[in-house]
Parts: sequence; structure tokens; C-alpha cells
Amino acid sequence: MRARRGPPRALGLAPALALVLGLVLALGPAAPAAAHGAGSGDAPFYRSRVTGVSPVVDGVTVELARDGSWVRVRNTTAVDLVLLGYDGEPYLRVGPQGAQENVESVTSRVNGRFGSGLVTADSPTAQAPRPPRWEPLGLEPVVTWHDARTHYGGLGRPAAVVDDPSRPHDLTTWRLRGLYGDRPFTVDGRLDWTGRGLLGSRTTQALWVVGGLAALACVLLVVAGLRRPGGRGRGQVKIGV
Repeated sequence: MRARRGPPRALGLAPALALVLGLVLALGPAAPAAAHGAGSGDAPFYRSRVTGVSPVVDGVTVELARDGSWVRVRNTTAVDLVLLGYDGEPYLRVGPQGAQENVESVTSRVNGRFGSGLVTADSPTAQAPRPPRWEPLGLEPVVTWHDARTHYGGLGRPAAVVDDPSRPHDLTTWRLRGLYGDRPFTVDGRLDWTGRGLLGSRTTQALWVVGGLAALACVLLVVAGLRRPGGRGRGQVKIGV
């Protein structure tokens, strides 16, 4: 009795690559939907950016999430930087003593205290101002927070985007205010729509390309296996005398 062996590897790799392909195709299109945003996976298509900081201070840096969902300010100087909230009230303080939040500020009550997860239903204009009460956020001179001014928070798309989501659109400008010592401090920026193509974001498009290449590799391996001598006879047993 002797066994005839077909191609040793080609057909064995095809199912594995097919499984990888299935995972890529299953996860790829779902990627934008998993991102936070206005409920339709649009977050990757909004771009918020800083266009200017005044005054420019060595040791003070401002960072921003691509979609503007968070702002980070670091101040390694010897002077406190106080960031003002939605109603122009002292909201955050960062400097040589670390970072603190004014938990009595309008913005703190609207955004929810850091770590508490509590958000009030009152609008900023409906809340009476209260004396500041600073509570520590950390010893490092850096603070990161969610700010409604730097990202798009509407329930639906802006009108220009509704008309043509495939094209980029200039949406709006924004400004954050503060006090560096006794000097006014401002951060200016803008929010844009980058354009949403037929296949979604660039990340999604890249996943579709990878999936297509994986599918092509599977087909080529299967064809190569079938064309080899004995390719169809893998696993068959020939009984001889």
C-alpha cells in the first residue's frame, strides 16, 4: 500500500488565509461605526485643529484630539494658567502646583466633575455663579478635558455636510480663553469636515485593500494547488500489489 501525496502546503494555507480575509472584511467596515460621534460613525471625518496660541509661552503646550473631543494643556512654567469655562468663569488651573478643577464652576457642573460621571441637565446660563472651590486633579502640570467648543456635538450633520458629505467643508472657528498669570491667554482653532468617500475613511479604505489582496492570494494559492500534479488527489490512498 502506498499513499499519493498532493501539494504539501498550498491547499492547507488557503483555508487559513480565507479565515483571515473573513475577519478583515468583517471588522473593516465596522471600524468607523465603533468611533464616538454623532451616532453615524462620522467622528473620523471631523477635524479640529489649533490655529493659534497667544501669547506663545515656552513651557505651555496645547494638544487636541483629531475630532476635537478632548483638549490637553501642559504648563511647566512657574506661573499658573487658568482656563476659563463656557460662561467665562475659572474652570481649570494648571501650573507649578499641578492641576486643579473649580468644582463650583458652571462648566464643571455641565461637563460633570472629573471621575464622577455626573452631568447636570441645566444650561450654563441657567446656573448662578458660585465662589471658586479648587480641588486637585493631579500633581503633574497637565490637564485633559472634554470641551464642547472644540468638536461637533450636534445630533445630526451640519447642513453643508448633509448636502454633500463627500466633499470637505469649512464648518466653524472656536476659541478657548484663559489667564496666564494676569495676562489674557487664548487658543484659537477651527473645525472642518474632511469629506467622506464611498468606502469611508482612509483607514477603512486601507482595510478593504488588505482584504482584497488577501482574497487574491487565496485564489492564487488554490489555483496553484489544483494545477500541480496530483493536486486533486491529496489525501487519496492507492492500493497496489
